[in-house]
Amino acid sequence: MHLRLTEVGVEIQRAQRGLHEQVGSSVSAFLGRYSDADLEVLTRMLGDLLAMPREGLRFRPDLLP
Repeated sequence: MHLRLTEVGVEIQRAQRGLHEQVGSSVSAFLGRYSDADLEVLTRMLGDLLAMPREGLRFRPDLLP
């Protein structure tokens, strides 16, 4: 079985790829404002927040090991 996009599908695919490139460039430019050390701290902090015990929507740092 061989599948291929219609002309409209190809247009949508091009638009989606262009949007991805624009977003990627914007994010890279934004993150470029920070040093590697800054980004390491942010990465660690966000990881800690994801691992933080919760009760519903409430964070529970008192339950950390």
